[in-house]
Amino acid sequence: MNREHVAYIDYRKFAAFAVLLMVFAVAVAQTALAGPSQSGYAPGHHVKMLPKGHMVVKHSGKNYYFHNGYYYQKNRNGFNVVTAPVGITIEKLPSGAQSVKIGKDVYYNYYGVYYKKSRNGYVVIERPRGIKITSPKQNLKKTFMVKVDSPVLNVRTAPAMGSSVTDRGYRGAKLTVRAKNNGWYYVRLPNGSFGWVNSRFTS
Repeated sequence: MNREHVAYIDYRKFAAFAVLLMVFAVAVAQTALAGPSQSGYAPGHHVKMLPKGHMVVKHSGKNYYFHNGYYYQKNRNGFNVVTAPVGITIEKLPSGAQSVKIGKDVYYNYYGVYYKKSRNGYVVIERPRGIKITSPKQNLKKTFMVKVDSPVLNVRTAPAMGSSVTDRGYRGAKLTVRAKNNGWYYVRLPNGSFGWVNSRFTS
């Protein structure tokens, strides 16, 4: 085998490795853009067994099971993910929760679920007023509707993947698009709130 042939084989191996690396990079980028939305659970998602390390939290006479930012309730065949109940208190914030200061008050946001410090830990509250959402430079002359394609879609404060998640949209939810910005939509959610979503995960 001559040197030219060896070099050719090595080049093909390098090219194949480069392609695999690019595919991996694209997958990572898509996940980063959506945050946990691509692998997150929407309310109603069913599991047969609770994840290890969950906590039992009592609220309004009911048992909730908390793990990694998700709340579960027991049913006949296992457990369902439920919306974080306002007023429930947990001992520790989920890892990655961000502090949000509005005036003199400090809140904590974990992917659209807001907490406030209490004597016994951190209590879930309604979304506080005064959350700053980056306004679009120019609104569309005519709005249009899109539908959420991913199981859970992060709604952010600005058209950038590094911005805070202020809310979430779930598969099938219809969003009203009011503005566009480089692959991002400024939308109105069914609950009346506003924010930015990555258009890649809508149709």
